[in-house]
Amino acid sequence: MMRIPSRWIVAAGAAVAVLASANSSHAQQTIRVGWTIPAEESKYWMMRRPAEFPDLGKTYNIEWTQFQGTAPMTQALAAGALDCATQAPLSLANGVVGGNLKAYIVAQHVFEKPGGFSVYWAVKDDSADQDHCRSQGQDRRHLGDRRRHLWSIRDALEKNGVDPAKDIKLVEVGFAVSEDALRQGRVDAVNMNQPFAARAEAKGGTRKLFSLSEEMPNIVHILEACRADFVDKNPDLVKAYVRDITSGMKKRWPIARKR
Repeated sequence: MMRIPSRWIVAAGAAVAVLASANSSHAQQTIRVGWTIPAEESKYWMMRRPAEFPDLGKTYNIEWTQFQGTAPMTQALAAGALDCATQAPLSLANGVVGGNLKAYIVAQHVFEKPGGFSVYWAVKDDSADQDHCRSQGQDRRHLGDRRRHLWSIRDALEKNGVDPAKDIKLVEVGFAVSEDALRQGRVDAVNMNQPFAARAEAKGGTRKLFSLSEEMPNIVHILEACRADFVDKNPDLVKAYVRDITSGMKKRWPIARKR
């Protein structure tokens, strides 16, 4: 049986250790991030213009996955399929209470403050009702809603003597199609968020019924949350991600000018 000199084994082992160290130092860790629309301009920047962020693509990479709403992302976080994701406060709370999700809030995407835009409920200008919140005695109204704003319409209706369980029918409608649902008569009122509210206002034919700020001022709409176990194991990685996503929140898309 042929013997290999021990000094060769030592040298080979040292070479392997050096190569492993070099590869480890250049390895790029990947964060699995969930996103949806609207109001995530910072993530759009990171996806489309990664070179503008100091750590993205250098210290770490991102594996982006798009979802239709925050509730599915909550489930993905709880299942360990995502590391970080956009979250509505209600979705995150449901995940903590019902899904045993443990997470940290690391950033805030969208919130309201006095003088700024507030998500609002809209009706058509030619609506027969002067106030849909006082539609007692009429046919059951169909109201388009996103689940995270459900509490607001219930509170407004109850304050005006309308029973949400009997006098209306809530239909879940995404923000992107809310305007069409209203104009086509599939719903009698719908909640509007940006940029869809601005688009509807530019076309005309709709009017504001009431805004969320009337029910709860200074509300936070969208957060960025990361699984607690992921953050605890990768604090420096998450810090780099938060620095970049915060930087993205300060950027503005260039506006194309008509010639």
